[in-house]
Amino acid sequence: MKRGLLSCWLRNAMESRYPRDTSVVANRERHHIARIEAFITHRASNPPMTMERSFRVTLETPDGLRSFDCGEDEHIWDAAASHQITLPATCHQGRCLTCAGRLLAGSVDHDDADAYFAQDEEEDYILLCRAMPRSDLHVRTHQEWEMREHRIASGLPAPYA
Repeated sequence: MKRGLLSCWLRNAMESRYPRDTSVVANRERHHIARIEAFITHRASNPPMTMERSFRVTLETPDGLRSFDCGEDEHIWDAAASHQITLPATCHQGRCLTCAGRLLAGSVDHDDADAYFAQDEEEDYILLCRAMPRSDLHVRTHQEWEMREHRIASGLPAPYA
C-alpha cells in the first residue's frame, strides 16, 4: 500500500474504533451510505454498454427448418454448432466454400472472410463460417456447389472445383 493510503486507512480505522467526536463519525457514515446508494441507483438506471445484440437465424437445411439466436459478434456456423445443428465446413476461414449458403432475407457482415467478393454478395451467397448477422436472417444452407458454379461463371477463385 502507498504511504498516503496506509496513513489514511490507519486514521480511518483508529477513528472508527476510537471516535473522538461521535457526530463526525455518524456524518461520515451517512455520507458513505449516500454515496453507495447513489452508485447503485446510477448502475440500475444505466446498464453497461457491453450488452451484445442477438438476431434470430432461420436455416433451410436438407433436414428442414432450424432456428436459433446468434449474437452480432458470433459467426453463424459457430452459433449453429452450439445449438447442435451440423453444417458443412472445412477451413473456417472463408476460403474453401464448403460452408456456403444463400441469404434469402436479412443482412450479414463478412469483414473477416479471407476470400469473399462483391459478386458473391450481389448473388446473395454467404460463407456461414465467417458471416455475422446484422439483422434477423433466413438462409438456405448447403450451397457449396452452386457458389462454386457462380464463382467459375464470374471468373473468381473456386477452390476444389
